[in-house]
Amino acid sequence: MLNILRQHFNGLKPSVYSSLAMAFAGVGDAFLYPFLPLYAPAIGIPVVWVGVLLSVNRFARVFLSIVVIKGFKALGVRNVTIAASLLAICSTIGYGLNAGIIVWLLSRIIWGLCFSVLRTSSATYAINSARKGFALGVSNGIYETGPLLTLSAAPIIVMYFPVENAFYLLSIISSLSLFFALRLPHLEYVPPKDESKTLCQPSIINILTFVTSILEGVMIIAIGFFVQKHYSLPDLGAASIAAGFLIFRRACLVIISPIAGAWSDRLGVKRMIVVSILCMSTGFILVIANVLLAGLIIIFGFNAVANLVLPVAALNRAPDQVKTITANSVYKDAGTAAGTLAGGFLVANLYVNEFLLVIAAIQVFLVLYWAKTVKL
Repeated sequence: MLNILRQHFNGLKPSVYSSLAMAFAGVGDAFLYPFLPLYAPAIGIPVVWVGVLLSVNRFARVFLSIVVIKGFKALGVRNVTIAASLLAICSTIGYGLNAGIIVWLLSRIIWGLCFSVLRTSSATYAINSARKGFALGVSNGIYETGPLLTLSAAPIIVMYFPVENAFYLLSIISSLSLFFALRLPHLEYVPPKDESKTLCQPSIINILTFVTSILEGVMIIAIGFFVQKHYSLPDLGAASIAAGFLIFRRACLVIISPIAGAWSDRLGVKRMIVVSILCMSTGFILVIANVLLAGLIIIFGFNAVANLVLPVAALNRAPDQVKTITANSVYKDAGTAAGTLAGGFLVANLYVNEFLLVIAAIQVFLVLYWAKTVKL
């Protein structure tokens, strides 16, 4: 059960403020993805640690998710969100300290915890809106503008700022996260008396989230492989086009999420999930068949829809909304992390097509089974 002080709740403002806090907190993390693989030797990071540093935050989210629940219960959603904003700024400063791999690992783990808090907070404020789907869509779209703008600005930042100064600049930008977190209304989390002790009890919708996230993780890693195979380009050309598709993926999340949220309020979450999953599976088949451009557009477009509506479906008749949101997020993080690790192995061994085909088939089976058994 969630108790919100309604005198502080004004339309979409809480969900907008919480998503802006999340967007500004994440600029340092977003900067690392184009920066770290190229500049790791220059800042004393062994190349073998790059993959670990870019993925450890996601694994941290899986294992530290229970901390989010306990923090919200003890301190309230607003206070924990403020603390997460502060820690996110500290983690970005940590990247620029040049203090060795231990500090980097600690900073990444701290960011993983902060992201879990901010994501759950953003979703929690959104679901207390009268238009739940639209509020979640707006929230997702606003958050994604942070990484999108950071990815676009990364080459300029690297060109004009030394490494340490770049991270200090980003930490200053991240301080806007604290500004918006402080403007949030108080939101008290009171779990039901008969709450389950297990956070991640399996459900069809969470398993579907896990499988869908595996496909997403593999595709992020394998997109360069497909581009190179389709266009017969050298490594640099393939990497540039792959980066362009990843920016397009972020743009889809920004633009499509609010639209999908509004349509889910009208058409229903169930219909939106079935359509998005079936269209995504069609996109993977097109990519496997070497119809790359159309396939990627379909995958990333409808993945934006699925990322929005799957958590909404998980909330169906849930007695504990915060724990339900967190559990669904854990399945998403675990799936994306597993897909990212699997993607590197599969690309190296050229089994990507077979893996995608099998997982896409499982995805279709799950969504059809879920659609027959659930009532929304």
